[in-house]
Amino acid sequence: MTTQSWWKPLLWRSGLLSMGLSIALALSSGEAHAQEVTPEEAQNPLTHLRGLTFQNNFDFGVGEEDRTGYQLVFQPWQAEIGRGQWMRLRSLAGLPLLYQPDPSRAEGGTFGLGDAEMSTFWSPRKSVKRVAGGVGPIVRIPLATDNRLGSGKWSAGVTVAAIARPRGWLVGFRTYNLWSFAGDEDRPDVNQFFLQYFVLRTLDRGWYVLSAPSLIANWNASSGNQWLVPVGGGAGKLFRVGRRGLDVQTSVYYNAVRPETLPFARWTLKVQLQFLFAS
Repeated sequence: MTTQSWWKPLLWRSGLLSMGLSIALALSSGEAHAQEVTPEEAQNPLTHLRGLTFQNNFDFGVGEEDRTGYQLVFQPWQAEIGRGQWMRLRSLAGLPLLYQPDPSRAEGGTFGLGDAEMSTFWSPRKSVKRVAGGVGPIVRIPLATDNRLGSGKWSAGVTVAAIARPRGWLVGFRTYNLWSFAGDEDRPDVNQFFLQYFVLRTLDRGWYVLSAPSLIANWNASSGNQWLVPVGGGAGKLFRVGRRGLDVQTSVYYNAVRPETLPFARWTLKVQLQFLFAS
């Protein structure tokens, strides 16, 4: 067995082990009120709920050899860490476990942790006519175990979220821009834009359909290589597991616009689990 092929089983075993341990942690902590949770509330970035999200991203068609990459993102989210008479304070964190294939070869790649992100939202305690918003700081921490998996820079910016909830729908967005301010001086500076918009329609018995692509722009890249623009969508279902809520979601996105100078995939399959708890 070659060194390159040795990483493949390690990747999948590590991903499955991480997911198993995370699920065990989620099931052993807190109490949920699944009967009070709706699909709109489960997907709302400004929700009053707490949760643990495990997002599996399978990237197909990477580079010249049509390689397959993988990303498992662990996200503890919407933990209400403080409140006032008028405002709520919520946090969101993300830590990715990555396999990035060598885009120019049929075998080989890099496996490890990526950079972590932490953000906080201040938002009004009460929405106005089913419309709500939030704003706060975001920071990216250079925890990547390999230069190819992270920027090597501390970066920060301001993140904004807004949602509207017409009956049976959830529409909104979350966006930020990150600028580097410290880190490895030999690595390129960070000036990156992120926008995720989402449209969700609830169906019967906990089912829903949605589109929630994540658009990314690297303002320091050359013209024509700045944007990653996916299009697509999927479906999900909200379950009740004992006294806990479980949201299962699958979606497919085609990267209609993608940089040619970086190994971005043509297609991405997302399989996401969310464990929901009362705040």
